[in-house]
Amino acid sequence: MTLKRQLLIKSLKGFALTIGLLIGLTLSTKAEAKEVAKVESFSFDTKEQIQSTINPNMDYSYGDVSAINEFWGTDNRYYIAYTCEDTVYISILSEQMKLQKTLEIKKDLPITGNVIQDQSGNFYIVYGKDDTADMNDPAAGSAIVMTIVKYDSNGKQLTKLTYKGNETISDYCNIGFGTKEPFEAANCKLIIDGDGVLVCRFGRTMYNGHQSSHALYVDTKTMTKLIYKVPYTSHSLEQKVIATSDGGYLMADRGDAFDRGIIVSKVNKYTLDENISFNSFHFRNGYIYQTTYASIAGLAECTNGYALAGVSEKTLSYDIASNPVFNESRNLFLQVISKNFTSDSSNQAWVQLLNGDTRAAEGKYVSFTGGCEAGAVDYGVLWLTNYTGNYYASNARMLPIGNDQLLFMWEKKLYERRQYDQYITSYYMVVTSTGEVIIPETEIQDIRLSDYGVLMSIKF
Repeated sequence: MTLKRQLLIKSLKGFALTIGLLIGLTLSTKAEAKEVAKVESFSFDTKEQIQSTINPNMDYSYGDVSAINEFWGTDNRYYIAYTCEDTVYISILSEQMKLQKTLEIKKDLPITGNVIQDQSGNFYIVYGKDDTADMNDPAAGSAIVMTIVKYDSNGKQLTKLTYKGNETISDYCNIGFGTKEPFEAANCKLIIDGDGVLVCRFGRTMYNGHQSSHALYVDTKTMTKLIYKVPYTSHSLEQKVIATSDGGYLMADRGDAFDRGIIVSKVNKYTLDENISFNSFHFRNGYIYQTTYASIAGLAECTNGYALAGVSEKTLSYDIASNPVFNESRNLFLQVISKNFTSDSSNQAWVQLLNGDTRAAEGKYVSFTGGCEAGAVDYGVLWLTNYTGNYYASNARMLPIGNDQLLFMWEKKLYERRQYDQYITSYYMVVTSTGEVIIPETEIQDIRLSDYGVLMSIKF
C-alpha cells in the first residue's frame, strides 16, 4: 500500500494559498518499512484574502470551524474549499496540484460550517446563522439557524434544506435545548456513508445559554431529513464522526461537564432506538471546568476495534488545576475500543484492547458541576510521545491508511507564559491498531499543520 499524498499544511501569504504534501510514503510491515517520505509545496492565488488556519491559541481554547476544508474527489482531483465574507470558493486541482478552475458559490447564510462532496460529484455546504431571540421570547426557535444546500459539480444550487431553532432540539427536551448559535465554540464535521446519508455533527449554543453537541441526518439522494438518535454532550468543545462498517455512526466529543472527558457514542441507523455512549478518556479537574487540557486527534475503525486518539496531560486528578492553560506536558495517546462497548463501559478494563497504561484519578473526590466523576479510571492508554518540562504535543490528528495502520501527525511546542504558541517543529509516525510502532516519531521540518483537524484527506 502506498500513501501517495497527505496534506500537511495550508498556509496563507497575501492572497496566495500554499499546500504542502507528504509524497510517496510506502508502508508495509515494521521489518520492511522505510522512510521515503518527502514534502513538496504547491501554491495558487486565491480570489480573496483567507483567514489564517494557524491559531496561536488553539491549545487553550474551544473548537471552531475552519476557513478551509479539503478532500479528494472521485475524479482523482483535489478540492480545496475556502470561505470568505460572502462567498464560498471551491478550487479544483489536478493530481499534479495544478489549479484547473475555481467555483464561486454565494453563501446561503453568514457562517460556513463545512463542505463535502458525494460520489456523484455533488457538493453539500452547511451554513449557519445566529438567532437573535432569547429563550423567553415567543419567537424563539422560529428563525432559520441552519441550512444544508446541495450543489451540482459546477456549483449550481440544486436544492436546500432549512432548519429552524426548534427543529434542532435534543430528544425529549424543550425549546431551551434548540440551536440558537450554530457552531459556537465547536466544530462542524460532515460524512456521507455508503447509503448516501449525510451526517452533520456539530456544536452549538442553545436557547438556554448552555452549549452542547447535536447532529443532523439527511438522505442526500432525496434531500429529505432523517430522524435518528442524537448523542448529547455538554459542553462539547470538539466533535468527530465516522461511519462504521455495520451501518452505524461513531462519534466523539470533548466534554467539559456532562460528561467530562472524551465521550464516545454509537448510533445505529437500523435500530433507531439505539444510542450508546461512554466516557473513554477522563479529564482532570480544571482551573475552571471549561479547561480540559486535552484535544481529540481522531477516530477510526480498525479490524479489532475503534481507534481513538488525542492529546492530554498525563495526570488524572481530583485536585483543582493551578493553571488555567498549562500544568504539565501534553502527550499524544491512543486507545483502541471494543466494538461491543456499552453505555456501562466507563471505567471498565475489558472495553480497552491495548496493553497500555492505567490512569486512576488521584486525590479526594468532591462532587461539583464539571468535576471529574467518582471512580474515574482509564485503561489501555498507549502514550505515543513522552514530552516533559514545558514541551508538549499539539494540533494532532490521526488518519487510518489501510491494513490497520494509523498515521499520526502533530506539532511540538514549548509553553512559555504569555507566549502560548511557541512552535518548534512537526512530526509524524505510523502505529498499528495493536500498538506496534511501524514508523517511529519522525520530524517534518518547516511544516505547520492546519488548525482544528482539517487535513484529513488521503489519496491511495
